[in-house]
Amino acid sequence: MTADHGAPCDTKGKPYLVEGKVGVPLLIKGARVGKGEDRALIEGSVDLMPSILSLAGLPIPDGLDGRTWPFLGGNEREEVFSESFYRNTYEAAIRGHDYCFNYRYPFNEMSREIDFSKRAPVVVFRRNEGRDIEVDVSGEIASTKDLYCRLERYHEKRLRERRYVDPPI
Repeated sequence: MTADHGAPCDTKGKPYLVEGKVGVPLLIKGARVGKGEDRALIEGSVDLMPSILSLAGLPIPDGLDGRTWPFLGGNEREEVFSESFYRNTYEAAIRGHDYCFNYRYPFNEMSREIDFSKRAPVVVFRRNEGRDIEVDVSGEIASTKDLYCRLERYHEKRLRERRYVDPPI
């Protein structure tokens, strides 16, 4: 049992994609599934198909973006990516084992463009035992340019295929 997004929570004054919005509970019962809780980094909807195919003993097609969940024998991700296009705002979050990076840019719903030249400061949360600690520690880590390059990595292909405004580097 899963869902497309996490539970609604108060995000006033916080990034929109806080853990409560994207951390979807995933309940699984089956012969190959042991009891317990796992806080591995997974892409819920992307990893769903290959994981179900794996449980059914069926081959996973080549070229599929997802991977089998770690608790079913798949490899854990180093980081996961979430994004939201809502009204006039684009937000993205990159969660790794140690940090969660939160980005915010203006978004034009009509033209479907993200204006990467007008960015809000990156909000960075430490992570502990698979959970975000919602205190901004962005001043304690890498340079500002490095923080923005992290998100731009996810958009390289999209920048070639869609009408996004080119990000300043």
